[in-house]
Amino acid sequence: MKKTASTTTSKTNTKSKKIEGSASTTTAKELEHLARDLAALAHQHLFPSRRGVWGLLGSLAGVYNNNPWADDPGRREREFANLRALMSAAGIDELACASYPLSGAEEARYTVALVVRLPAGKNVDDLTQMYSDATAAEWTN
Repeated sequence: MKKTASTTTSKTNTKSKKIEGSASTTTAKELEHLARDLAALAHQHLFPSRRGVWGLLGSLAGVYNNNPWADDPGRREREFANLRALMSAAGIDELACASYPLSGAEEARYTVALVVRLPAGKNVDDLTQMYSDATAAEWTN
């Protein structure tokens, strides 16, 4: 059975809309594919790490989560809500989100990946700290 991924874009669903992310521009459709590919990569090759952050090209970065918390199905969404709030406050734009795979009773949407744009003055280390803070907040609640 072939695994597939689900993608959504934040801010826009327009195929022709250009997103500034590096020396060249990237379309929303390309960002959707990138998020899908990052989710698949994290699921297939980084599974034991559970979550992490990648520096990509230019000001783009990726965030992934391989931990759907079987004993608390809403926890990952709360962690991402915490992260999205921290990113928004820091001026970090979420450009696309994808999950992988779509099929399989227990595996469906097991891994989630985001593509984000870091503003001037922010780097992958800042995003990694935000992600750590976002997940830690759930431990204290």
